[in-house]
Amino acid sequence: MINIAQFEIQRARASLGNMPEKANKMIQLLNTHTKEQLVALDVNSRTDTILTMKRVLTIRGFVQTLERKCQEMQA
Repeated sequence: MINIAQFEIQRARASLGNMPEKANKMIQLLNTHTKEQLVALDVNSRTDTILTMKRVLTIRGFVQTLERKCQEMQA
C-alpha cells in the first residue's frame, strides 16, 4: 500500500512540476495589478487563473498530506 502511495506521490509531483511556485507568484501578480494591466500581461480571465491556482495548491496539499501519512505508516 505504501508503494502505491509513493508511486502516486511521484506521479502527482511530476504532473505539478514547478506550478506551485508559479501559483504563489501569480497570486501576488493578481493582487498587485489592475484588470487592464493583467490584460496587457495576457491574463484575460482572472477567475480562470484563480481556479487553476487553487487546483494546483489543493493538489500540492493532498500530496504533502499523503507523504506525511506514508512516513507515519513506515515509522
